Order: sequence, then C-alpha cells, then structure tokens
Amino acid sequence: MAADQQAAIPVERVLQTLRAAMSHVHAERAPAEAALRSWEADAAPGFLHGLMLIVQQFNSIDEPTRLLAVVVAKNAVGSSWRKTLGTREWSRVPDEEKAAVRMAVLHLLLSDPSDRVALQLGLLASNICAFDFPARWPDILQNLLGAADWASPFAPQFKLRALRSLKHIFKGFTTKRFVAEPIQSRAPGLGIASLTERLQQERQLYRQQLKACAAPLQCLLSAHLPAFLNPSSTQQQQQQNAAANQGVQVGWQVHGLFAKAAVNGVTELLPLIADPAGLPEGTRGLLELLHGAAIQLMSGVPAGASLSPAELPGWQDLAGRLHERVCKCIIAHLDSHPLPFAEYVPYFLKLFVDAALLNLDAPTLRAMRAKRRVLLVRFLARALLCPYYRPEYVDVQTEGLVLPTGPDGKAQLVRDPGGRSRGKVAAEALRQLLSTPQVGAVVEALVLKYVALTREELEEWSSDPEGYIRSIEVESGPDADTPRPVGVGLLLCMLERGGDEVAQALINLTARLQAAGEASAETVLMREACYRCIGEGYSHVSSIVPFNQWYSTELSGLLRTRLPVFVGDANNSSSGNSENIITAVLQARALWLLGACGSELEREQWIDAWGLAVAYMGARDLVVALQAVQAVLLLAIQILDDQAILDQAAAAKLAASKRASGAAGAQLPGLTVGNAAAVDAALSAAEAAADDEV
Repeated sequence: MAADQQAAIPVERVLQTLRAAMSHVHAERAPAEAALRSWEADAAPGFLHGLMLIVQQFNSIDEPTRLLAVVVAKNAVGSSWRKTLGTREWSRVPDEEKAAVRMAVLHLLLSDPSDRVALQLGLLASNICAFDFPARWPDILQNLLGAADWASPFAPQFKLRALRSLKHIFKGFTTKRFVAEPIQSRAPGLGIASLTERLQQERQLYRQQLKACAAPLQCLLSAHLPAFLNPSSTQQQQQQNAAANQGVQVGWQVHGLFAKAAVNGVTELLPLIADPAGLPEGTRGLLELLHGAAIQLMSGVPAGASLSPAELPGWQDLAGRLHERVCKCIIAHLDSHPLPFAEYVPYFLKLFVDAALLNLDAPTLRAMRAKRRVLLVRFLARALLCPYYRPEYVDVQTEGLVLPTGPDGKAQLVRDPGGRSRGKVAAEALRQLLSTPQVGAVVEALVLKYVALTREELEEWSSDPEGYIRSIEVESGPDADTPRPVGVGLLLCMLERGGDEVAQALINLTARLQAAGEASAETVLMREACYRCIGEGYSHVSSIVPFNQWYSTELSGLLRTRLPVFVGDANNSSSGNSENIITAVLQARALWLLGACGSELEREQWIDAWGLAVAYMGARDLVVALQAVQAVLLLAIQILDDQAILDQAAAAKLAASKRASGAAGAQLPGLTVGNAAAVDAALSAAEAAADDEV
C-alpha cells in the first residue's frame, strides 16, 4: 500500500537529472543515469508525465535534452507500462498519467518542430500501442490516418510524420500479445470465461481496426505515387497545392516521400490482416498501380515532360529508394496472401525476371544499391519456395487447407475448393520459367550479374585479402542481404525446383566457358562463378558431373600445372597486378571446391588433392593461400569424421608397436596435416594391419 501512495517525481527533478546524465563529468553523469534507470524500472509515478512535459517545452528547453527525454520515455514504456521491470508487479503508473502521456504523444507528433524528436515520438507511440491498442487507445490509427490525409489542415511535414508513425506502429504489432489484466471487481461470474470473452472481443476489434486502415493507405498511395512518377502533372497543380498547404510549395519531392511512407505502411499492414479468403478490397487496383510503377521506376526516367538536369539525379535517387519499397510491398502480398495472390504471379514473375536478369546489362544493374538488387531477386526465390505453388500441392485434391489467420498464429480449417486451381496458375508460370526454352538465358544472366566477381571486389582482393575472404564467403540463401549470396540462393531454389533442366543449363554454360579458355577476364570470372554455383548446389548436379571425374579431367591439372607460378619466387608471383589476380581467381575457386566436394573423391584422388592443397598454403597470393588453408581443414575434417578410418589407424598403430619390439625408430606415420606421402603411409599401414588380423 505504501508503494501505491508513493509521491510523484517533480518535473524539475526529472529535468535536472536528464541534464546531469548528459554531462561529460563522470561524477555527475553516473548518479543521474542510475536514477533514470531506477525510475524506469520501478515505474515511478510522475516520471513519464514529467518526461512528456519536458518534451513539450520546445521554446525553452534545448533539443538534445528533449530528445533524451523522449528516448527515456520510449524505453520506460517498453519496460514498465504494464508491469515493473524489477518486481514484476502490475505497473504503478496511474491510468490518468497514461492517458495524459497518450494525448501528449499524439499532440507532439503533429506539432513538434524537430524531426529527430518526432521520430522517437513515433517509436514511443508504437510502444504504447503494443499495450493499449485497441482497448485503451482505440482511435490512434484513425487519428493518424486523418492527419496524413492530403485534405487535413496540417502542414505536409506533420502529415508525413503521421504516415511514417503508422509504419512503426504496424511493425510493433508483429509481436503484440493480448494480456488479461486483473479484474478489480469481485462480482460473481467474473472468472476465466469472462476473461476469455473479453480477450476475444479485443482481438476482433483489433483486426477490424487494422482492416479499416487498408483503404485509406491505398488512397494515399494512389494519390502520391502517380504524382511522383509524372512530375509535370505535379507542376501543373502546385498553385492549388500551395493554397491548400499553408503556402508550402509541393512538388515531386514531397509526393515521393509520401508515396514511400504510404507503401511502407501497406507493407507492414499486410501480415497483420492476412486472410486466406482473399486480399483486402481494392488490392487489384493497388497491384496494377505497383506493377506499372515498378516498370517506370526501373527505367529511371520520369513520365511526362523531362526534368531539368539539376533535378533529374535527385528524382532518380528517390525513385530507386521508392522502387525498393514497391518491391517489398509486392513480396509482402505474396508472403501474406499466397493463394489469393497466385493469379497475379505470372505478371510479377515476368516483371522481376526482366528487371533483375534479362533487360539490363551487368554494369547498369551493379550500379544500383545492393538492397535494390537483392529485392529484385528475392521475389523470384520466394515464389519458388512458396509451398502453395508447388506441384505436390496443386496436383493433389484437398478438401481443406490450414492457414494462419493472423499475427497471433491461430489457425483454422478453411474450406477452399478453389485453392488448388489458384495455386496451379502460379505453379504453371514457375514451370515455364524453369523450362528449357527460357532457363538457359535466366541462369546465364544470374551467374553474370549476381554471382561473378566485380572489378571492385578484385581491387579488394589486392588491397585487403583478409577482408575479401570474409566478405565473399557469406552464407548463401534467398534471405541474404547482399546480391551474391541471394543470387546463389535463387539458383539453389531453381535447382531444387527445376531439377535436371536447370542443372543441365548450368553445366552447359560451364562447358561453353571452359571451351572459350581464358581469352578475356569476363570469361574467367564467369567460369569461376559457375564453379561456385556447382559447388554450392553440388547435390543437384552430381548425377550429371561426378566430382571425382571433374577432378581428374580438369581441376587436378589446373592446380598442378600452375603450382610453380604461385609458390615460386617473387618475379613469378600472382600478386600485384590485375592480370595475375584474374589467373588466381580460378586457382582459389578450385581449392575451394576441394574443400566443398572433397568427400566425393576416391582414395588416391583425396591424397593427391591433400598434397596440392598443402602445397598451395605457401602461395604468395594471400587469398589463394587462405583458400588452401580452408581446403586442408575441410579435407582433414572429412577424413577424421570417418570412424572406420580412425579405427583402422588405431589398429595399425597398435600392430606396428607390437612388431617394433621396442625398436626406437619404428614409428608409424599418423593422420597428421603434413604431406601426401605421410597420409598415404598411414592409410596403407591401416590396411596392412587389417589384413594381418584377418
């Protein structure tokens, strides 16, 4: 009871503590930081209200102090809005104080002059919504959507803030949990059933409120995206816009920022309103808009009258970032509504294949931001991985389908007799993509534009070999964040889905490059990229190209004939110029293949590969030497993991020690990292010991 009657902390004390926490003097800063942590953990009454009063004083308190105040408030809400961090009690923040904080957050979002403070206010609103929406703050989403509407009385700066805050709130809902707070009344009938009913009603209201956000966001996107794509139409309306927005001139820059914020909101909203019955109303028009916008944004040229040379670079930079958001929004439609979206897959599949692989040359594509290139490829990988587009789903008659119905993970049995037919549309489009007439061009473009090394990476090879090794060997997969790993990940998805047709296309490309020799640097880099793809997806191509045969016919000779060049004197070193680095590219990849696929080698081949890898550890090119070290380690692991060989080696050592009869010089070479002769001797001795025992 004494804790509940704790006096509120005066705002003056909170302000003094915040300023002390920013001091450069440790003796002042440390006690202040400790006090802030204590107030935050214990949900001290008056603390949050005091912080918001400080944030409101933008005319008398400096921005850094106000920024710290809202950051501390954001963290305090996350830790003690509902329960205290230290005692796990129900929060002692009075309901009246929480209501005042909610009101202050919304007011400041639409009035604070600092964009830095406003960003943290949006995150603070997201933290509060995670607890209080919809039961205690039911109108926050509609208030923000109303403020973001182009007809609202707020200036564009504040409209944009409201729209951006919606994205943070939706993103925060992905981890939302519905919690039954203690019932104060002890009246009969207020038991588990009552709590369950109350939680169910809150969930229903939650979904209704979220679904109501879809249409306004679509309208905002439909208004701003075309205006950005066609700046000339925007220029014709600037006078009307200026009058409607308090004299502020509104051009393509503002429309681009609004379009980006609106598409971000749609992207974050879609997983929260996932419904196997269908897409939100109005989605067909939205997808048509996104499809056309993606084509226009990919071209890098605005529609209508051209911009001035001074404005065009700015438009193109914003267009590239907006294109990234459009791609993410299309992927979100596929992920959240796979079956309803299936009918649109053929159109977007062609769009992304053309944009990511076929239409642009390699230099133009590589000039894009890495994130943009990743998203272009990710849609294709997600479509290939979608279980509802696979033959084993669409070719089997099913009466029901279990799908998640919301972010809480609840599932229900949905009678969907049309699900198989809808999935078949997407499955057929993917089958055509991986069929012989098209797959060869797709594989070649993927290898050239995503997997092959670039000139910038070759420069890093020379200047920072260790950094190059760390960056180049990132794990591949469709969810990777850099172009090469996600490109290799897409090829692995194609190999898994397309089978022999994709594998044969990759092998045919490799054979063609091998036949071309090393006439040009591009040919060598493409060949190295093919080798990497074969190694990464070896399980899919092993039936066409067994590694032991490949080693005998090419890799062994490639490594052996060039060994003197790489381990010889400095005059023959492969380091120091770009031509020698191009030569070293194949050597490094061949050594990598030994480690990746060495388990497929015969005994004699393994011994030969071990000796070559050990020899290349002395290469003057550091990248080649590091790849050799990696190959040696992986080869050693492969043989040490074979328990039969370990048992044979142990038996051979025991038999040899008995035959030696105390002779000091009769010791058996063991399986140690050394040369090929030592390994050969160990294996031979193990076989001889086994024969003696028989």
